[in-house]
Amino acid sequence: ILFEPTLAEIFQGGVQSFATRQIFLNTPLSSDEVAKLGELHAALRDEALVTEQGDEEFPPYVGLHALRLLQQRKFNVKKALELILIHLEERARRLPISEKDVLSDLKKGFMYWHGRDKKCRPCLVIRIENMGDMNLHKDRAVRLVIFVLEYALRYAMVPGRVENWVVILDLANASKVVSMFHLAGLASTAKVIATTLESVYCGRMVWMKILNMPSIMRKVIESCIPTEKKKKVQFPANAAADLAEHFEPNQLETRYGGIQPNLAPSATYPFHFFPGACGSSPTAGQEKSLHGLTNRTFHEGKLWDTSMPGKNRHWMDPMQCTSLTPASAEALTSMIGGEPVKPCCDIANWIRLLQESQAVEHKKVSVGTVGTVAEAAQPEAAQPEATREESPDKDAEADPDGDSESDLVMV
Repeated sequence: ILFEPTLAEIFQGGVQSFATRQIFLNTPLSSDEVAKLGELHAALRDEALVTEQGDEEFPPYVGLHALRLLQQRKFNVKKALELILIHLEERARRLPISEKDVLSDLKKGFMYWHGRDKKCRPCLVIRIENMGDMNLHKDRAVRLVIFVLEYALRYAMVPGRVENWVVILDLANASKVVSMFHLAGLASTAKVIATTLESVYCGRMVWMKILNMPSIMRKVIESCIPTEKKKKVQFPANAAADLAEHFEPNQLETRYGGIQPNLAPSATYPFHFFPGACGSSPTAGQEKSLHGLTNRTFHEGKLWDTSMPGKNRHWMDPMQCTSLTPASAEALTSMIGGEPVKPCCDIANWIRLLQESQAVEHKKVSVGTVGTVAEAAQPEAAQPEATREESPDKDAEADPDGDSESDLVMV
């Protein structure tokens, strides 16, 4: 909740430069990025490819991700428009996904969230040996992938602080469950999944560690990694030693060099998160999940798009009662002038800001001025089954605490 990213987390390589951004929301953008957003607005208005009215504003399902999609297409506006359409097809069309529709696959232990790295980024574990027959059912596999990743976007991210994930791809025993006869089907399914990750959830993965690679699968795996992403993928010879550089021991299962018990497939969901990802200790008396206090504004964040000056108040006003890092608070103060915007650096202030934000939202609802019809039609996601919680310490986030069924919607 209160993690403060450095340049190393905000920009790939730790140096502020064009096209290397990793954190996009609740944070100031460069003049080059804003200029490209302006070009994308103009293209939407002129070509009417995405909105029937030819509106220059970004449609609700893509507004938060516009800069991320632009960067994914190397700021080529025409290609970014095409990616927006893919985004609509592969994400908006498939959501919401109900927990009950994927629960049996979630319990297989093929793909699950477990702990966070030292930068508070959630860790996605993929264990091919638990894939079962999903390699023969591409749509089923993609549906599971989307549910798992949407879960992270909705429950495991904090805009402006934590917006990325890391991946452990474990190929142990994969050759026993994937025969030579199934390699073609596996390759086809893997490419569909890779396309989903690349096009719909672009700019989210910081790195992937591929462990226990059998020689029979090397070509299949390498063929699924886009050329420009290969630098993010490593094949560590000593997995435990390598992962120890990125994780506190209490964030990993024993099989990966941690101290948490190895999970049976059926125990991987609900997902497991733990306090102390940065090495800090939980504050006494703060073991209860804070998820129930959060709202949509907290989970979504805002893209600080200043390319349309007449629309700036739409995102500036909510930001004044949002949990911001010191750097973002200083930047917002400079933009709006007047009283300084205070950063959020403690839990008490975080709770106060959320209460203020909810009061503002309630007031808007009472006078009928909340967003567009499309925005209002998207309900808050219900809470999934109880997640193994983190405590609300310096490196915690608001995890769900309930056992009701979940319908994941877009954010």
